[in-house]
Amino acid sequence: MHILEQYSLACGVKIKKPFIFEKFFPLPFDKYIVFHAPSKFSSRKYDYWKQTLDLIKPYLDSNNIKIVQIGNKEEEMFPNFCYITNGQTDFNQLAYLIKNSILLLGIDSFPIHLASFYNKPIVGLYCNMYKDHSMPYWGDKRNQTLIESSRDGLKPSYSAFEKDKTINLIKPEEIASQTLNLLKIKHSINIQSLFFGENCSNSIIEMIPTNPIDISKLNIDHINVRMDQVFDLEVLEKQLNISKCCILTNKMINIKLIQNYKNQITKVIFFIDKSFNPEYIAQFNNLGIDYEIVSFLDDKEIDQLKIDYMDIGHIMKIDLEKYKEKMPKSNLEKIKFISSKKTLANNKIYPSLYHAKMGIPYENNEIFECSNILNDELFLQDSSFFYIFKEIA
Repeated sequence: MHILEQYSLACGVKIKKPFIFEKFFPLPFDKYIVFHAPSKFSSRKYDYWKQTLDLIKPYLDSNNIKIVQIGNKEEEMFPNFCYITNGQTDFNQLAYLIKNSILLLGIDSFPIHLASFYNKPIVGLYCNMYKDHSMPYWGDKRNQTLIESSRDGLKPSYSAFEKDKTINLIKPEEIASQTLNLLKIKHSINIQSLFFGENCSNSIIEMIPTNPIDISKLNIDHINVRMDQVFDLEVLEKQLNISKCCILTNKMINIKLIQNYKNQITKVIFFIDKSFNPEYIAQFNNLGIDYEIVSFLDDKEIDQLKIDYMDIGHIMKIDLEKYKEKMPKSNLEKIKFISSKKTLANNKIYPSLYHAKMGIPYENNEIFECSNILNDELFLQDSSFFYIFKEIA
């Protein structure tokens, strides 16, 4: 039973089409789709909108169609793709925007039902509820594409929180293809998503300390310094004079230098192995600087170190085998990836530590082939920032 019918039954009232008052909202264009990515319930927060919009936007641009994002100001916004109205509209202005749009793309939520009232084409994502329970009640069903997560065969959770979000089982290419189909735009979405790193939608910039970098034009307030790749204290000190830094290191940095630039250091991440001296971190602990202890060692080796770090901090394991297991194993031709991380070194920009090591910088494209390096340890260290896909005919 639809949730609206359940309310009707419980309240003893009939379902009728509502009256909605629209209020003008100015836009600098006429032809647009409405996009809604709510985050009120984490189980309904789709993590791969960036990848989806990447696929859709070139086709919309070629047809002079804009994307208007709606929602509240606390929700994630996508200014590189959308005209942002988040936090600027009331319900009546929202109704005006939807009424004058050519399609609504979004998560199961109020705007989808509003769009169905206006009989707008709808592409909606459903995850923690059966779509039949909360699908659009009005409108032509032939204009509504409702994509329900497979949930790996499980029943819906009906929960606001899911540890492993079932909504993320929906692939960006399916959403993009269905959106363009409803808009009657010819397209060739010819990719198959294979792997999503947990940070693939989070942009990050880091530097290998080959030379200091002016970050004033990078739109960031600090930079990650990879002392574990090049241990150059002179460059580190110069960088600390320029900007705030998060330092990642597998070696011990002179405590006096750390003390001198304490206010410039946002965090220190220690990559430890059996040779690292825990007494150094114990001494560092007294400086009042935020830090983490991480390791690439296996469980048995970490267990042997725990007693030495018992009073210092928890050792967080980075499990490269976990990433290795998730990498594609067959049909590796035309396997490519996009990285949400940019690594700066030698005045060039690289998509990963592996590419920095091999001297393969960004050129005119942000897409890199990766079929022959999926098992490289340095490549795997950055895999949480990767979106890996296959080009298909």
